[in-house]
Amino acid sequence: MPLDLSLYPEEVVSFLISGQAVNDASFISEKYKFGPEGIDKLLDAYESVVAKETSLLNLPDLLEKSFGIEKEIAKKVSADLAGRRLLPIDAYVGDVSGAIISWGGKIEDYPKDRVAVRKMSPEQFVSQIADHSGVKMSDKQLEHRLNFILSSFVRGVRTREQATSAMTRAIKVGGLELDAKVADSLVSQIEKEKSFVNIEDQAMPEQPMVSDNAIVSVTSSKSDELVLEQEKQVREEDEELRAAKIITEAVKVPAISVEDAVTRVTAVCKECSANPEIAKRFSDAVSARMREVRDAFETRDLLERSVGEGGIGLSGRALADALSEIEAEFGRMRASQDQP
Repeated sequence: MPLDLSLYPEEVVSFLISGQAVNDASFISEKYKFGPEGIDKLLDAYESVVAKETSLLNLPDLLEKSFGIEKEIAKKVSADLAGRRLLPIDAYVGDVSGAIISWGGKIEDYPKDRVAVRKMSPEQFVSQIADHSGVKMSDKQLEHRLNFILSSFVRGVRTREQATSAMTRAIKVGGLELDAKVADSLVSQIEKEKSFVNIEDQAMPEQPMVSDNAIVSVTSSKSDELVLEQEKQVREEDEELRAAKIITEAVKVPAISVEDAVTRVTAVCKECSANPEIAKRFSDAVSARMREVRDAFETRDLLERSVGEGGIGLSGRALADALSEIEAEFGRMRASQDQP
């Protein structure tokens, strides 16, 4: 299976695909006399750990089976392979140092260079996520709003649910009107890549502040200001949602049943109750519409069809009024049933 490089940031990918990987595998294969075929086996084992198909601690077991060697030899090979190929990216693959020591290896025997963990502000991080996702806002104001919502999630000001809710909300009430799947994908990508980045808020330069007695120097953190602003916005959004919920519950009406809807419509249409047979046909037609067995066009066709052909025989104003009442009641019934 090809190595999924999307799991790692660019600097790690550069390390993974460098020619040094083959050189390291060749060195280890020659050291333990595995022969040329040992190079591919070592690279396969290394990539299996990097791809998270094999746990780092299970590397000796994998090599033991692959080469048919004793467990103690497998531990030594694992220490060498991890020391050369995994220790430089230990920030991304786990406690490599601990594993090497547990296998009897010494950290000082291996290269000291490490692939540095990137340092980024929350805003830089989420901006990169948004760029890579292909999500495009229609203007700069909405881009800023997207960055603001996502960075507040990174800081822990918003929960996952609050962040996705804010992104899917209507633009006129502070949202972005993103599709729910797109919003969820953005949050998931942040959760996936957050461990690969050292997220640090940048502090602002010292600014003078005038007190009653003297001018003193204080350090104002830009991140603190952003957090306070984001917390304030989230509180306001929560209050708006609670208010909307209260209003919705206040105006909530009982759900209208199909039977009630049919009764109301048939009571209005006097022309449809000329005799019991016509009244029964009309009631059945209304019921079929309410249950969505027939659509509006099929219902119209049935109402204006002649009585001899099994219809109701309506025309002109009577037909228009009946159809209008049926569709209005259908809308009221559906709205009452769709309430949260």
